[in-house]
Amino acid sequence: MWESALNLFHLTRGEAAWVGVLAAALALVVGVGEFRARRRAGAPVDVNAGDVGRYAYRIDLNAADWAELALLPGIGEVTAKRVVAYRTKIGGFSRLEQLAEVRGISRGRVDALRDCVVIGQPTTPKK
Repeated sequence: MWESALNLFHLTRGEAAWVGVLAAALALVVGVGEFRARRRAGAPVDVNAGDVGRYAYRIDLNAADWAELALLPGIGEVTAKRVVAYRTKIGGFSRLEQLAEVRGISRGRVDALRDCVVIGQPTTPKK
């Protein structure tokens, strides 16, 4: 078998031995690199397991669009669009408690969102 492989690439036995050594070294380097990369990656992180009270940033209820609002815990696309519509209707929020006036948002949800939203200057003209 080796004879036919050597003839296919026109390699001598010595050249074939070097090709084998180089292939083994390459496989070793790639394997070690892969091992190190996986070890550095650590354990998988559950992005949905965060605590609502520990946000590094806050979303401005008077400036955010519906897509940003939909990222808030317990607020989906439909409710976020209702928040934007209600904000437009009243000319912007002046108190966080006004959020409970939006259909689908309870007082409990407002309390849960307290640490991840702010009330900035109203930017929406009242209609």
